[in-house]
Amino acid sequence: RWGAALMLVTVGVTLRALRVADVRAEDSADDARSSYVLMVVALALWGVLGGIANGPSQALFADSVPKGRRSEMYTWLTSTYLLASVAGPAVSIALFLTVSGDAEDWSLHEIYPVFVAGIVLEIPV
Repeated sequence: RWGAALMLVTVGVTLRALRVADVRAEDSADDARSSYVLMVVALALWGVLGGIANGPSQALFADSVPKGRRSEMYTWLTSTYLLASVAGPAVSIALFLTVSGDAEDWSLHEIYPVFVAGIVLEIPV
């Protein structure tokens, strides 16, 4: 429960930091500083969330699988993780090609939708 609540808070803080950076940070040093602080807090929250969610879920998974099938189930788990590790960058590349006119010079405003898509896709995990 705490992990799910923290996930929503973390996503919210991250989206807020990106929004402040996208909309107001170019105009004001205070807004840029605020966005930076929010992003540091968001990154710290992602780390805490990983510690809260990953350890117990791995232990629960191990305890839920019969001993004779653990190797098979861990193979499936790792394969799924690797598939997501490939799909994420593939989606990012497709979004970058869609939202940016110039492949070598991106503004934060152009890549903001890419960040939002990546963060929102973290919620179901």
